[in-house]
Amino acid sequence: MFIASLLITLIFTVYWQVTNHDFISLDDAAYVTDNDLVKGGLTAKGITEAFTTTQACNWHPLTWISHMIDFGFFGLNPGMHHLVNLIFHTLNSLLLFCILQQLTGATWRSAAVAVLFAIHPLHVESVAWIAERKDVLSTFFWMLTIMGYIRYTRFKSFKTYFIMLLCYILGLLSKPMLVTLPFALLLLDFWPLNRWNIFLKETEIKFISGNCVSLKEQRARLINLFIEKIPLFLLAFISCGITLYAQRGAIKSLDLSLITRISNAVNSYVIYLIKTMWPFDLALFYPFYYINPLCAILCALILCLISLSVLAVIKRLPYLTVGWFWYLGTLIPVIGIVQIGGQSMADRYTYIPFIGIFIMIAWSFTDLIERWRLSRTTLWIPFAVVLILLSARTHDQIGLWKDSETLCRHALKINYDNYVAHCDLALALKKKGDVDGAIMHYKEVLRLNPENCVANNNLGTLLSQTGQKDEGIQHLLTALKVNPHLADTYYNLGIVYYQSGNSRKAMEYFQKALQEKPGHTGAVEGINASLKNLQETEK
Repeated sequence: MFIASLLITLIFTVYWQVTNHDFISLDDAAYVTDNDLVKGGLTAKGITEAFTTTQACNWHPLTWISHMIDFGFFGLNPGMHHLVNLIFHTLNSLLLFCILQQLTGATWRSAAVAVLFAIHPLHVESVAWIAERKDVLSTFFWMLTIMGYIRYTRFKSFKTYFIMLLCYILGLLSKPMLVTLPFALLLLDFWPLNRWNIFLKETEIKFISGNCVSLKEQRARLINLFIEKIPLFLLAFISCGITLYAQRGAIKSLDLSLITRISNAVNSYVIYLIKTMWPFDLALFYPFYYINPLCAILCALILCLISLSVLAVIKRLPYLTVGWFWYLGTLIPVIGIVQIGGQSMADRYTYIPFIGIFIMIAWSFTDLIERWRLSRTTLWIPFAVVLILLSARTHDQIGLWKDSETLCRHALKINYDNYVAHCDLALALKKKGDVDGAIMHYKEVLRLNPENCVANNNLGTLLSQTGQKDEGIQHLLTALKVNPHLADTYYNLGIVYYQSGNSRKAMEYFQKALQEKPGHTGAVEGINASLKNLQETEK
């Protein structure tokens, strides 16, 4: 209870400011503020649609349902939505401590891992971003699945296996990144559960539960470890298929060569490690950039060297092997070999993978202190210093998430060629009435990404509203050339032509908007107004 109380106090002290933060432009609109499914509240129809929709290029029905519940209780009060994320993050930290403590019996090492998980700056994005509910929610079920698995390994009952399976299903329904969990369980089988027993010699036997077990039987046990997880692997496979279908519109792999994607992947693995120790210059979005082939080769060599090193000490220091391959393995779905979206990497992707790194740090440091026979003060002083520094850094990072303008201006300080930051800053400036500032940043987006549909649509609309109709129409048409299914862009073109007095042309675009989005209220009103004008003209 003492450690749990300390964890809760620490997390709420560092993160509490998030309850005063606003929604941000990027994804919060798609997930909450402009989402009719979510704003419809928790209804039978809404739940059904949550299981059938692929909005935001994702299939995560439980995440949609959680947002519906929030909206039902809190409406569009951003502080309360943030508080729910914070509560899940706190629960995840507590569950992580319980899991490691149950698995190893090492209370203080487990607490150290939980603290690092709770307050590391790279985890701010997963907690402070309302749209990342899927991160904290899915991790909650990740932790519960492992808790169920621990119980299953002890009691071997169908009931515990079923509960574990149910938790895993709920996790996959929250976010498909949990497809790596069966592999993570195999790592835990190796250490600390010690269920592999692969280092026995032919003449060796091991005494387990009062029975002499031969090497042949041990190998059979190893095969059984895979067999018992077949239902989990099948669920993961199904989830992968559904996810690839849902994200088909966001897959960018064909836009990038395999070499480029592999280079970015190995580079990202190393950058994440650097940011573990030096968590600065963290941004909302990291655009792709040219990676020198020599740099990519160097990163690959670093990864290989670390992998070989931890394998070399696998018998003596198994936690290094498990921690390292936990990090490598759980990052695979989002490392970019199958590229989803335009980012090269993202802080939120480290939420689960960093657990492996934190295990390596906590266990290694404590072992060194014990091996050198140093006093406990030698252990606690550096840990306290790290705790204070991380807490301060995380507190500062959370402050950057208070609104879109603050977040995007910070991202542009790190990299001015961040087109996503320009786009979201433009939207924030438009909302506060700074039209000139919004136009300037939308033009920066198009300098960096000329075919960006959002920027072309919004810039075209703003230019039309400020008297530059011809240029505005060209941008709107460019957006439709890139994606001919944008209902709102057809509607915006209809508005431009209607206000110019061309009701016939306006009605044509309003009708196209209605075709793309049946029930589009603005399009229906536009058609009626255009018809009225045409009838009056004919009179």
